[in-house]
Amino acid sequence: MKRHFFCGIFILELVFILCSNAQNNIGQITLRGHYGYVMPHTNIITHLTNNRHIGIFELEYNVQTDGSAIWQAAYKKPRVGTSLLFAGLNNPNVLGYAIATHYHVDIPIIQSKNTVFSGRIGAGLSFITKRFDLKHNPKNTAIGSHINCTIAGNLNLKQSLKKSYYLEGGVAITHFSNALFRPPNLGLNLITTHMGITKNILKYKCSCEKQNKKTTLYNKKKWGFAVDAAMAAKSIYPGDKNLYAAYNVSTQVHARLSNISKLKTGIELFHDNTLIKEMQRQQLFIGQEERVAKHVGIYLGHELWFSRIAVLFRSGYYVYDKWQKHGKIYQKYGIRYQFHKHVYLYVQVKTHFANADYALWGVGVNL
Repeated sequence: MKRHFFCGIFILELVFILCSNAQNNIGQITLRGHYGYVMPHTNIITHLTNNRHIGIFELEYNVQTDGSAIWQAAYKKPRVGTSLLFAGLNNPNVLGYAIATHYHVDIPIIQSKNTVFSGRIGAGLSFITKRFDLKHNPKNTAIGSHINCTIAGNLNLKQSLKKSYYLEGGVAITHFSNALFRPPNLGLNLITTHMGITKNILKYKCSCEKQNKKTTLYNKKKWGFAVDAAMAAKSIYPGDKNLYAAYNVSTQVHARLSNISKLKTGIELFHDNTLIKEMQRQQLFIGQEERVAKHVGIYLGHELWFSRIAVLFRSGYYVYDKWQKHGKIYQKYGIRYQFHKHVYLYVQVKTHFANADYALWGVGVNL
């Protein structure tokens, strides 16, 4: 059932790719094998990773863009695609295995007639067969839910062998996490090397409207202002099935650096109901819980644009945080989708360095 679900998502991603690129493009299919290990990024999960190498089988389909859109020209005509991964985590009783699919953009860094060195970034969903269970699987301190977000990146060298065939190899990192929707959520980082074979399989003429500079939703103003609001659902302790709400309201001023890049700064307000529960449990700040659960931060951020989609990063500093449970510095990573000139949707993961706090789902308005 879960395999069918992720195969369905993979097919939907293929449809999106076929209907979002210019005409007369060449499609490629790649079969790729990975070999590596689960990186023990904290001592709490070393019992899951010691001397355990992993293997991943990956099926990828991608399409060459033609530079007709602003972002395609800026990134030197990248390839866009989707991947389906099957990962054996080499700890079947505790971690099981993972099935994942993600949409990605492969950006050429150095290229010649027969050789391409590129960097790829992608995001999607994954299903991990084993999760933490207080009774049946207490050793799994990394994964608290079956459904997780996936972030994948790699550096890849592709060499032409003969007409329509390519040999490739590189290094990759794949991350699984649920952003503390269900604890524990230390996550898994897979570090691998890979080799694969690529073949040109399809040259098609898309019936969709061709993208060009006139149809993009870029705001060409040098300066801009926006306001957004978001909500998160968060758990506290392993075994606690309750979800608690967290909220975020943010203002932002941006300076457009180029057609694909924006620098942002602003002020944001946070409110986290899980902090109230923790204060009550520890009998801290009695009578002041609502006030202490609020934080005010200032931040500096950056956006990279890929058509209507932007990849976001912010680093912030709490100017008001009475408890200081997580320290003074925070980060936010996310994806934004501009579906109207003045309105956008986004998802962001708020972290304190390597510790994910929660995932925010929000809407914003460009003013």
